[in-house]
Amino acid sequence: MGEDIANLIPDGVADGLIPREPLPEISATVIEGYLAGARDAGAALGEDELRRSVAAAGAATYCWLAPLMLTRLAVGGRVGSAAYDVDHGPLAVLRRRTGLFEHLVSWSEQILSPAR
Repeated sequence: MGEDIANLIPDGVADGLIPREPLPEISATVIEGYLAGARDAGAALGEDELRRSVAAAGAATYCWLAPLMLTRLAVGGRVGSAAYDVDHGPLAVLRRRTGLFEHLVSWSEQILSPAR
């Protein structure tokens, strides 16, 4: 449950379609909307359960991205996407994705902490 939005939330930032600053607000809004829709559909879904599921799926889905980017940077390869970062140098791409990586770390911390 929640894997689809765990991909949706960071994807716009990863692709450069939205700025990184509103990511925590976007995350909270999307999760609240998903939870409301699931409840309206009759799902017996707990808020903490959904938040932890989204965090686990999102952290697992994107755990490879930062190491890949840093490895490419170290060998002089392309850091960003060939489709989305055509006119951006490595530093600009890394700056843009910093907020995304911080969000993924917070998701990792959330799933590693004891459930409430």
